Amino acid sequence: MGRTLARPPTPIHATLLDTTTAMQGFVRRIAVPALLLACVGIEWSRGGDSLPTWMANLSIKTGMGADRALRILIALELCGAVLAFLSARLSRPTAWIAGVGFAFSALAELSAIINAPGKTAVAAGVWVAPLAWLALGAGILAVMSRPTPTPAPWRFSAWRLMGGIVVFAVAFGIAGRLDLSARTNAQ
Repeated sequence: MGRTLARPPTPIHATLLDTTTAMQGFVRRIAVPALLLACVGIEWSRGGDSLPTWMANLSIKTGMGADRALRILIALELCGAVLAFLSARLSRPTAWIAGVGFAFSALAELSAIINAPGKTAVAAGVWVAPLAWLALGAGILAVMSRPTPTPAPWRFSAWRLMGGIVVFAVAFGIAGRLDLSARTNAQ
């Protein structure tokens, strides 16, 4: 009758691994899809003005146009958000791609701000968004780079493939039909 039902102490490594796995699961399955959907909402509400400068310049050089580039960006963000939320297996690569994309886009935007023509001082508010995106991208990459247990091997299924095709078709269909305003802050 004097026995207790307390758990035996676990090694600190196992506790840290459980915490890391839980944090990565939250980032992969909840935070990254929510962040991607927030980006879609911002881009839809602001229209062409939300397109990063480096991407607008690239779309002009390739002849694609800023409107089409923004629609493709919105569709890819929608695909990433839906696939990361619905598929545990695809959430890890989606989180890595989103983290690298946010960090790269922020660095490219900061480079465009620094190398802008003219000798006038850049307003402090212009620096806030790229620095925030850089911090978010670096945070995602820092969480995702922690060691975790090896995931289960990939099992191919025709239903998963069909689901992925449907997600891409719906995302590009939605992005193609959005009413977006034109870019007004072109350089």
